[in-house]
Amino acid sequence: ELTRGQPWLVNALGAEIVDHAPEASDPIDLEAVQRARERLILRRDTHLDQLADKLREERVRRVVEPILSGIPSTDSIPPDDLQYARDLGLVAGDAGRTQKIVIECKVLHRGLDETLRQGLTQTRAYMDRCAATEGHLVIFDRTRGRSWDERVYRREETEGGAPVTVWGM
Repeated sequence: ELTRGQPWLVNALGAEIVDHAPEASDPIDLEAVQRARERLILRRDTHLDQLADKLREERVRRVVEPILSGIPSTDSIPPDDLQYARDLGLVAGDAGRTQKIVIECKVLHRGLDETLRQGLTQTRAYMDRCAATEGHLVIFDRTRGRSWDERVYRREETEGGAPVTVWGM
């Protein structure tokens, strides 16, 4: 549930749990998972370098390129390539279709309300342009003196009738 099956996150969470277990025989309970999740969030690990390497692979390009081009069907994509991209967590969906997701990032400026307004408008425009069914807006707050709790949040917004998940970091 925490990772939505995204392979890098599954591996990172599992490694974090195991690396911090006091004894190898200790059971893994919900509290251990939650502590590991918090450590990952605080570390702000990134797997973008690994993602960039995967996007250079021909079999990944054959899957991602049609999606980004707005081609509605995956019929022309080799099934093995589509499954490989699914296994990497790059696409989601049933056998004949993929889910399009838009992620927009903004740096907080001129206050949260203004940044949020601009970000939601841009995210919705991108969603419309590529027929995305899911939108996420990440707002990076670099304001000095703000606590971690004030910077990190998740909330649901609606822009032009479409749901957009807003993440504060």
